[in-house]
Amino acid sequence: SQLHSRALAQEAMAEDAPMAENGASGELENGAENEELKKVAGDLSELALKIWTSMEETKALDASDNGLDDDMVRRLINGLHTIAKQTGYLTERLRPFPCESISFARNPISRAGCGEVVQLARTHGCNAASVDLSKCRLDDTAATEELSRLVKNSGTWRGASTFLTELRLDGNNIGKAGASKLIQYAHWARVGYTNTAPKEEEKPPVFVLRLADNAIGSPGALVDEMVGKKIKVSAAAEPEPDTTVLLPDFDDQRDPLPEPPPRMRGGGST
Repeated sequence: SQLHSRALAQEAMAEDAPMAENGASGELENGAENEELKKVAGDLSELALKIWTSMEETKALDASDNGLDDDMVRRLINGLHTIAKQTGYLTERLRPFPCESISFARNPISRAGCGEVVQLARTHGCNAASVDLSKCRLDDTAATEELSRLVKNSGTWRGASTFLTELRLDGNNIGKAGASKLIQYAHWARVGYTNTAPKEEEKPPVFVLRLADNAIGSPGALVDEMVGKKIKVSAAAEPEPDTTVLLPDFDDQRDPLPEPPPRMRGGGST
């Protein structure tokens, strides 16, 4: 259709726009008057503009402490993509955002919002070395289904593997199942890359996985279990040189969450 063709042409023009020294070539309308931005971000337009402007200056995508729920996270990230196109920053579709860290800490985010952040970190946020999702509302499901994609490698998006150096998940509701999967996925991804990468490639740095103040029962026993499986994980202040995953303050845990009641036939619970 003509509308579809026009939209594709506009997107191509945005991607091919010349880039200024600071990475942007266009002037943005403010959030209240920017209709295109309002369509995707709604009442988060001004916040998206504020975060984008700060990110260009500080190299930190900081969306922490904004009371963002899952849907708000989705709209905010869509708003950032729109701003990137409007400013001419996206001179090519796969150009990463100018951020070296990503934080959505201290927001009421659960699995769906976590998935949005993971997708961002693996695509346009793939240059970020650290991601902070501390003190959100993440549980074992979020850890096993969403965060496990992030700890393996933060992106082969542009044809090159990149690995996080730090993931902050302290202060959530992650239990033993989620922690176990994250530790194992992170370890084997780094070992596998080291074993197959060209010799001139440096091995990935130690991955700092912050899981303190969660609901992981017997954390010391879990570390011993992982070590027994040949996982090079450590919770020590001075880890061994071959450590792949470091767990600072891992012994600092809340009581494990109670097991959910068994489900009855028909979908109910006892």
